[in-house]
Amino acid sequence: MADDATVLARAERGGLTPLDPGTALGVLGSASGCVTVVDMDWERFVPGMTAVRDSRLWDKVAPRAAGRTAAAGTGGLRERLAGVPGVARRSLVTDVVRGRVAAVLGFTDATAVDVSKAFRDLGFDSLTAVELR
Repeated sequence: MADDATVLARAERGGLTPLDPGTALGVLGSASGCVTVVDMDWERFVPGMTAVRDSRLWDKVAPRAAGRTAAAGTGGLRERLAGVPGVARRSLVTDVVRGRVAAVLGFTDATAVDVSKAFRDLGFDSLTAVELR
């Protein structure tokens, strides 16, 4: 997995950091029972896993930080659009979506996202669609 730069970049954006195989095997060898060894950035991983619906499992594994809400960031675009004339709204929304798509797909520049292409043709799959959400 770590040899494929695209897969590695996607995993890291989702909060999963590859472990050194020797370290992982050492931990597994010293444990008993059913054990999973993972180097996880919970602040990046859990929001993606709970984007569609909340899960009590993740609340127990990685409780939400104080002040962090499930709907963090909502309303910002609405407020930005409120004072913008109709023609400019489309451009503003396009720029916002293009920027998020670029971030999810790992592009460094939002202009690399061709607005005439379907998400599937840009490289979206079910995981990146949830991340965009």
